[in-house]
Amino acid sequence: MSAEWVWLMRCEGVSPKEMLAASEFPTLDSLKQRWGEIAREQSVFFGTVTEESLNSFVTYTNFQGETFSYTLWQILQHNVNHSTYHRGQLTTMLRLLGAEPVATDFLLFYDS
Repeated sequence: MSAEWVWLMRCEGVSPKEMLAASEFPTLDSLKQRWGEIAREQSVFFGTVTEESLNSFVTYTNFQGETFSYTLWQILQHNVNHSTYHRGQLTTMLRLLGAEPVATDFLLFYDS
């Protein structure tokens, strides 16, 4: 959730200094509430994306104070890859614990 928020902020021209603090979410409900807020903010942002803006550059400063600049489409592709990577990690961890993880295939999301 924090990474999704950081990248959204960067795409909106803000460079957060750090990830969201876990202490901000003492309960599952507080986590769900913040995640819902971020999802709504993402929806609003994606509603403004145009073909032209996908090729515009987003410049941000990372947590180490280094400045980077990528096109919006590159950052969005990075976010998809990053999320896929972590879904794979969670699936592996669950299987190692003997659990049967849910399917994470993109097209299955649309089929359900």
